[in-house]
Amino acid sequence: QIGGSHNHLYDFGIAQLWSWVSHAVALHEHRWAFPLTSADTGGAGNVVEAPFVGAHADIGGGLALLAPEQNDAAGPPPTAEDADLAKIALAWMHWQALAASVNFADLSEADITLHAPLLRDMRGTLARSLQRGDRAVLAPSGGTRLPYQDDDPRLGRAARDQVETFIQRLPDWRSQAGDIVGLVDMQGYARWLEETLGWNPN
Repeated sequence: QIGGSHNHLYDFGIAQLWSWVSHAVALHEHRWAFPLTSADTGGAGNVVEAPFVGAHADIGGGLALLAPEQNDAAGPPPTAEDADLAKIALAWMHWQALAASVNFADLSEADITLHAPLLRDMRGTLARSLQRGDRAVLAPSGGTRLPYQDDDPRLGRAARDQVETFIQRLPDWRSQAGDIVGLVDMQGYARWLEETLGWNPN
């Protein structure tokens, strides 16, 4: 499906029988084809939706599937060094699981070592310059909760503005070709995560 067009056929809500469900949310995913489907129906208090710096791929969501010939044209997939931001969301999910008494082994050194926390923007250059080039927020039922993630009080503009203070954007990132648009200062990111989520990745 594209843009959550079939989401209304499913119920992505979390039943009250589940005591604790964690959902990592990408702050910098703007593409309409990747709407944010919330798992929180409201009121149950058993869903944690936490914001993280990065696009869908930067928090472990992977890249859009392409036909083999398109994949070849797009070049090799990101290396571990290119995908460092995903390790932050992974560490948080691991922490959430341990807090819920899931018996996981420790993460490996490779899973927690960061070399280059690069920020991606998968949109084309034109979409980056549009005033409202943003994705929608969908309710668990598949209906539109908000037309733009920017409008979400916890996962939108306010959080995006906060994290922008520790992102070093590349010059002309809106108009230059390529996915990589900035570098994240990890000290600033760690402080923000501690203030926002009560968790520090270090």
